[in-house]
Amino acid sequence: MALPEALALALAVTVASHAVPDALAPKIAAAWPGAVSALGYGNLHDLVMLAYGLLLALSAPRASGLVRARPDVRVVFVAALPVVITALVYPRLPVRPFAGQRVGMWLISPFAQSAIFVGYLYGLFARTRESAGDERTTWRPTRALVLTGVFFALWHAPNLASMPVGYVAFQFVYTFAAMLWTGLTRQWTGAVWYALAAHVCGNAIAWATS
Repeated sequence: MALPEALALALAVTVASHAVPDALAPKIAAAWPGAVSALGYGNLHDLVMLAYGLLLALSAPRASGLVRARPDVRVVFVAALPVVITALVYPRLPVRPFAGQRVGMWLISPFAQSAIFVGYLYGLFARTRESAGDERTTWRPTRALVLTGVFFALWHAPNLASMPVGYVAFQFVYTFAAMLWTGLTRQWTGAVWYALAAHVCGNAIAWATS
């Protein structure tokens, strides 16, 4: 797939990652009200997004990083550093909108986002050609990582409707930077799991910080 088609597909995937849960979660809640009572609507919404992400990733499991993680000291360091930084910085922020939010924010949503972005979209960009006439089937890994980071940051744009603009701008920056950093583990190992673990732990710290 050439770059223009890959960018268009990535944009469609990113938009659909919000649109699909927004469309299906209300119907599921109406059909099975007990699911909302047991899970909460937000967690149900995240589970739909997780199903969407898994459908994408499972369509090309190896390319999406659903492979065995290989232990490596440098990989563990890269995955652990943003968690440590979050633990040091987040409690000192003047605005902490994720504190005490629903459990799905750190237990479900990171799995969905990792499947969609670190998994499927990174795999898509890693197989992207420069142009339609280019016979090369892969990009340099760093380019794939940068584009994945851009779309992951843009995924947070709907937060502008419910969070302070300054915080969302900060969120754009740190989600892009976090994707570049933790995405190195995807680049080095081919596996999504280290970046996923960092995301879960970072969100759990934000959730638990009052």
